[in-house]
Amino acid sequence: MAYEPPFLLMRICPRSRIHSKTEPPAWSANTLSTPGLHVRLAHSGVSSASAVLPEGTVRVYLAGELHDTCGVDAADWFLRAYLSCPTDATRRLDGSFAIVVVDEREDLVQVYTDLINSRKIFHREEGSVTWLATSHGFPHLPTHGACPDEVALAQYMVNGIPLNHRTLFRGTRILEPASVHRFSTAGLETHGYWEHRFRSNGQPPDDLEAGLWSTLVEGVESRVATEDHVYVSLSGGFDAPAIACVLKEIGRDDVTCFTYASPDEGAGGDLEVARRLAQRLGFRHVAIPAYQGRLDQVVEDNVELGMGLTRLTIE
Repeated sequence: MAYEPPFLLMRICPRSRIHSKTEPPAWSANTLSTPGLHVRLAHSGVSSASAVLPEGTVRVYLAGELHDTCGVDAADWFLRAYLSCPTDATRRLDGSFAIVVVDEREDLVQVYTDLINSRKIFHREEGSVTWLATSHGFPHLPTHGACPDEVALAQYMVNGIPLNHRTLFRGTRILEPASVHRFSTAGLETHGYWEHRFRSNGQPPDDLEAGLWSTLVEGVESRVATEDHVYVSLSGGFDAPAIACVLKEIGRDDVTCFTYASPDEGAGGDLEVARRLAQRLGFRHVAIPAYQGRLDQVVEDNVELGMGLTRLTIE
C-alpha cells in the first residue's frame, strides 16, 4: 500500500546531529534553520504564514481551523497575535486545531493543541531526534521503531481507546490537549494554557448547593425506580460517592457497591476509601480485581467470555 503522508510531519534534532539514519531516503520537505535546532517539515493541507524579522524568521503551520479570526486567514491571524504577545495569543485560541510555530529568534519549536485534542499531534523520540506528526503510524521509521504497545492494545480491547495519551505503538504518545509544548535544545517542556472554571451566576452558594442536590436526587430516583437491586461502581472520587449517598437518602438499602482494584493497591487507595464509605452507608461492598497489564489474559478472557467481541469490558 502506498504511504500517504500525514497533514504534518516534523523532524527536530540538535544541529550537531543533523545526520540521522532514521531520515527517510526520499524526503520532500522544508529545511528550517535555527541557531541550535535542525528542523525538517513536510506538510499537506496545512495553512501557513511567516514573518521575516531582523532577529530571525517566525513560521506558523496550522492543521485545522480557528474561530473568531475576524475574517483574517487563521494562520496569519495567529502569527500576528503571536508576534504581538504570545501569552495573549494563547488565551485567545478557540477552535479545532494543532498549531506549530518555528521561532528562529528563540531557537525553539512550539506546538499548540486544542482543548479536547480534536486535532492530535503524535510525538516520538528516536535517540536525539524528535518526530511530530498528525498520523501516529510514523511508517517511515525502521521496523523496530513501530513495535506494538501491549498495554495500549489491551486498553483498546477493553475500553475501545488507549488511555493516558498512549497509542498502539510503543514509544509514540499523543501530546496533551490545551497545552503549549516547547521543543528546544534543552528538551521538551509542556504547560497548560486553559483550565475549566465555574462562573458565578449571582445566586447564593447555599441555593446553588440545594439546587444541585435536588437535581441529583431526582436523577437517581428516575434511574432506580424500577430496579429490584441497585449496583454502584464506587470509587474514591466525587460522582459515585454522591450517588451512593443519594441512594441512602431516598431509603434504598438494596444496594451493592463494587470497586475495581489492583491486588497490590496500597492503603488510602480507591478500594479502601470506597469500602469505608459503603460500610458507613450500610451497603454491601465487593472488590473486583482490575486489569494488570497482561495482554494475553485480556485476549483469553475476550475469547472465553466475550466470544471474540471487541470492546469487551472484562470487569
